[in-house]
Amino acid sequence: MSFFSNRKPAGHLMTTFFLMFKQSFLKTIKPCVAVLSAIILLEFSLFWRPAYQNFQNLQEEKKYWESLLQIKPKDTAPVIPSRDHCLDIAEECRSRLLKAGVEVSALNIERFGSDNREVSKGTALDYALLRLHLQGNREVIISQLKYIEDTCEEITIQEVNLEPDGGVVLLQIYFLPTE
Repeated sequence: MSFFSNRKPAGHLMTTFFLMFKQSFLKTIKPCVAVLSAIILLEFSLFWRPAYQNFQNLQEEKKYWESLLQIKPKDTAPVIPSRDHCLDIAEECRSRLLKAGVEVSALNIERFGSDNREVSKGTALDYALLRLHLQGNREVIISQLKYIEDTCEEITIQEVNLEPDGGVVLLQIYFLPTE
């Protein structure tokens, strides 16, 4: 029995081992926690600002789109003249050309709507063809025709035959037919 008496009890060994493990664990865990905390803090500071900026940009974009929803749309659709206004538009074109120094020697209406057409339930457009015989500077005629086509949404230029001192122009004027 003497052989066994020199041995310490198994519980005492476990306690000693646990105390040694606890001391070494506490010595190593403190630096690990400190390093891990520093890494987390560094990552937070690096990634927080871009994410916050992105969040702010999204908030501004949200406010912009909400403000657009609050604004009622303006009526930007072109006003299409009626058949009664078609001749007034032709006269405005002639007077515009005269003011620019272009003489209108003849004005012929080649087509003015169609009388034998069925009127559908929806909105239908009709048109008139207006042929103008012009006398004047070619560059002035071109600039005035561009101006007329750009400013009058109901007018398109169908045909232009110009010579150095004048020419012939065919305009198409859209209008709403009367029932």
